[in-house]
Amino acid sequence: GLSIYSSTGIIVESIGEVKAEMCTIIVSGLLIGSMFLKAFTMFRSISKDVAPFSKPNAKKLKSIAAVLIVYSIVVPVARAGFYKSFAPDISMNTSIDASFVVLALIFSFIALLFDYGAELQRESDELL
Repeated sequence: GLSIYSSTGIIVESIGEVKAEMCTIIVSGLLIGSMFLKAFTMFRSISKDVAPFSKPNAKKLKSIAAVLIVYSIVVPVARAGFYKSFAPDISMNTSIDASFVVLALIFSFIALLFDYGAELQRESDELL
C-alpha cells in the first residue's frame, strides 16, 4: 500500500499524525519563506547597487541568522505540540536542531564580514 512518511522519516499511521505533520510543515514553510524573502531582498539590493558590502545587507544576513535560530527552536516544539494535540498517543522529541544553529552561526559570521566590508568601503569612499 501507500506509505506516508513524516518529516522525521517515520511512517505516519493515523489521520492525527497527518494533521500534526501538515501543521508542522506550515510553520516550517512560514519561517523558511521569511528567510527566502529576506535573501531575495538582499540579492535584489546587491544587483541594483555596485557595493554589496553595506550595513543594510549585513542587517538582512543577521535577521536570516535570527530566523534560523528561531526555526531550530520553534519547529521541534511546534511539532511536539501538534502531535500532543492531534495524536496524543505519539510522543515527540523536542530537541533543538543543531544544524540550523550552526547555519545561523555561519550567517552571523558572514554578516560580520559584510559589516567590515561596508566599513572598508566607507573609508575608501572618504579617501577618494
